[in-house]
Amino acid sequence: MSNVKHVFLFLVLFCNFFPSGYSQNADLRDEVITDSLENGSYSFPLSLDSGRFVYGYVNQLETDLSVELINPKGEIITVSDVLVRGRESFTFDSNQSGKYEIKLKGDRGAFELKIVRNEPIAARPEERVNQWLSPYRYHNSPGVAVLVLKGQEVLLESYAGMANLSYDVKMAPSTRHNIGSTSKHFTAFGLMLLVEQNKVSLSDDIRKYIPELPKFSDTVRIHHLLTHTSGYREFLNTILMMGQHPSTPLSRDKIITIIKRQPELQDQPGTAFNYNNTAFVLITEVIERVTGKPFETYMRDAVFKPLEMDQTQFRSHNQEVIPFQSVGYSPSDENGYQAGPDLGGGMGAGGLYLTLSDFKKWLDHLQSPEICSPAIIDRMTTPDTLSNGQSTGYGLGLFIQEYKGQRYIHHGGADLAHRSHMLYFPDIPAAVVVQSNMSSFEGNLPLKIANLYFQDYFKVEEKESPSADTSDDSFTYNAKQFEPLKGRYALNVATSFILRFFTEEEKLMTQATGQPALELKALNDSTFNIIAVPNASLTFHLKEDGSADSLTLHQGGDLKATRLYWSPDSSQLDEYLGTFYSNELETVVQVEKEENQLKIHHYRFNEPFNLAAIDKDKFSSTDNIGAFGEIEYHRNENGKINGMLVSNGRTKGVWFQLIPKSVLSSSPKNN
Repeated sequence: MSNVKHVFLFLVLFCNFFPSGYSQNADLRDEVITDSLENGSYSFPLSLDSGRFVYGYVNQLETDLSVELINPKGEIITVSDVLVRGRESFTFDSNQSGKYEIKLKGDRGAFELKIVRNEPIAARPEERVNQWLSPYRYHNSPGVAVLVLKGQEVLLESYAGMANLSYDVKMAPSTRHNIGSTSKHFTAFGLMLLVEQNKVSLSDDIRKYIPELPKFSDTVRIHHLLTHTSGYREFLNTILMMGQHPSTPLSRDKIITIIKRQPELQDQPGTAFNYNNTAFVLITEVIERVTGKPFETYMRDAVFKPLEMDQTQFRSHNQEVIPFQSVGYSPSDENGYQAGPDLGGGMGAGGLYLTLSDFKKWLDHLQSPEICSPAIIDRMTTPDTLSNGQSTGYGLGLFIQEYKGQRYIHHGGADLAHRSHMLYFPDIPAAVVVQSNMSSFEGNLPLKIANLYFQDYFKVEEKESPSADTSDDSFTYNAKQFEPLKGRYALNVATSFILRFFTEEEKLMTQATGQPALELKALNDSTFNIIAVPNASLTFHLKEDGSADSLTLHQGGDLKATRLYWSPDSSQLDEYLGTFYSNELETVVQVEKEENQLKIHHYRFNEPFNLAAIDKDKFSSTDNIGAFGEIEYHRNENGKINGMLVSNGRTKGVWFQLIPKSVLSSSPKNN
């Protein structure tokens, strides 16, 4: 139940080493290599013609390995590092003839390496998708289900992997998938039926239906909830800051209580888009109070039954039994995969289970409405506009954008370990639906499938950002030029996301918050490709002396980052220490210093969160768990710190008051 974020892919760099017993022209196809990692890294050669598809795996018997695939030019083309033990799969295409390398790195221990498929890249779309699904086609893998439609014709319906690893249940047409936040437009549709019946108005004050919600200076209206512009905090981020896991069962009454404790709106309603599950939980409450029925019952009677979606239901809580459900899995810290629960309290914002055949019925209805007027679908698929006139690219529970000249209606879902993607191109008309019960599922697969089946309808677009494909092979970059660019840069839209630039063994490197280091390739004096991350590059805004105060990250858009200059010494960090209390969250945290490093301690988390300095009085967490993102200290009229405002993405500006030492020292244990 999350929106898309800009993040780097994992990468680990290894040294070259060819193990004895294998020639540099070896072809590993059809044989299993069993060996033991002794010196930290191994490299296996694989000679390929252009236009080949390769799928293989490394069985991590006694050691955790990273798998790096390198093309004949020495460029990293893909990296796999998901599991600690078990089968680490990899796939790639050979776009040129020559010697490829499979590099492994890890600690000492035994492993097996096998190339399962080494064959021509498939020409037929269904066979090409089958190649992409190769890593899921074995009995110890979570699964994936794919549906491709053109009009009302099914072009592809395919299943791979397992719906339940414990009981050896395969993904099948009967499997019901948790579609996470893709549920939102179903919830929006349920409300819009009431709007069409004049039982609800989009301009209504939310307090007309839920009067116990706090009254703010600005009115939150129904359409603000549906368009993520309400100003309410995200309850999932909020409870995480409280130290509560998002899977903890959470009643709607408890979520409303959390909202009631919010002292003010984060934004004036209608002025800012802040993707928000809280709002859709409130929509379910509105529907219940208007209809007098439980939300899941109303949706069954008003939506699913009329459309004969008999294998579809909302999960009212995350412990409810769902027949034929897929179980969500994430990588285990020890061995293979571990089963995970669903989010708690997310019905309406998520929590919908359905089969692919029922999803087809729904998409048929979007194309030719049966139980509502076409005006309802038009309203849901019309982008909202903020008060400043800017489009949000989001309608009512749906993103509406353009992709290669086609109108593109879509939504994704991520309910802890489940992944869902729905792409709908109404002017073709066509659709792609992909579901998986693996948390590490490849997110770009749905668009790859759409490009495969509907390329004749897409315009060829120019590249949005510099890439290795446009680089001049004759260009050479002097690493000394990189010296004045080294340092830390924080994204302006999320200052907790910091890019650090440095050199390592004469390689140009960057490392983002909470992620491994990535190698850079200079395209010119100011622009660098991020190796192994497709269509991702960085442009430094150079000054006359060769340094830079800012840069732009090109990855699905252009994101500016500002250089961080403040580097406090140990004595300067001392004034930021203390115990802080949030009355809103009823939560206490301690800021302590360990070896010149600020850390936030919360008793519900096993490990503290490291803080990095952004500017004077501003810090960000370098950990990616998300509980504490950005911290801004506040000073009183005497210049003394008296508290801090804490944000973690969709929850912003939570006040934590400094507890004076005199109060702490007067606690009963000290008397």
